[in-house]
Amino acid sequence: MIEWNENYKLGIEKIDKQHEFLMDYINKLIEIHEMTQDKNAVATVFIGLIHYFVYHFEHEEMVMQECNYPGLERRCFENDIFCNNLERAKLDYMKGDISSLSYIIDYIKIWIMDHIMIEDKKYVGELSGKF
Repeated sequence: MIEWNENYKLGIEKIDKQHEFLMDYINKLIEIHEMTQDKNAVATVFIGLIHYFVYHFEHEEMVMQECNYPGLERRCFENDIFCNNLERAKLDYMKGDISSLSYIIDYIKIWIMDHIMIEDKKYVGELSGKF
């Protein structure tokens, strides 16, 4: 499980709330994966998480675009790769590769920490005072 704390705050309320929600959603996926063998229930939560990541990235990219963030193109590319990896893992899971979900959960947990603590802190520094 991952736990939201004040160190993850960027100072952009809407994005901070989205990050907190993403962590809650990741925890929900972990919990349902550990508690049930119901592949459809797990897949439903996983699909919801993927959709929320897409929504979150679209919002972040819009903020970056409005502020002419110079790393926007690279960020869009990285976000697309991440979402494609999640989609692939979802398909593997649905085809019966149950172990793929444990791997992807670990991948998501590491990725979200890097996303917030390193990548997002970069653009917040660059956008300071622009919004």
